[in-house]
Amino acid sequence: MRGGGTEPYHVARRDKTEGRTFAVNDAITDARNYFTVFLQSILGQLLIEDLRALSVCFEIAVSDGGDPPWRLVVTEGRLTAVGHEGPPAACRFTLDAATLLEVAAGRIAPQEAFFDLRVQLEGDMETGLKLSTVLAPFFQRYAYLP
Repeated sequence: MRGGGTEPYHVARRDKTEGRTFAVNDAITDARNYFTVFLQSILGQLLIEDLRALSVCFEIAVSDGGDPPWRLVVTEGRLTAVGHEGPPAACRFTLDAATLLEVAAGRIAPQEAFFDLRVQLEGDMETGLKLSTVLAPFFQRYAYLP
């Protein structure tokens, strides 16, 4: 989905009850589930072995989602909180739901999405650019495939 996210989000999902495959076009719901279900399931886990020294709070705003920005807290390399409140955020990434899902699935690197102008960065630019680089392996290790 290159070129500014104009193509519709589309993914095939397997129905667990009967083994059927059907199309899912609700990127906003899948993006919300990324924060409320998937990330909640990995709270406390070391994100990447090389990130033990990383402690930061940052936000992800889903531009077409209608929710307040999601605030993520990483403490000593572990995801310790996901929600709409918390300590002040160093930076905020703003992107649409489809782009978030591509990044979270490991289909596109965060820095590639940024340089394709699909992600806007506000706040501490240095922290944001470092995060986009160091979290790329996280998205590969913990790929979100709704």
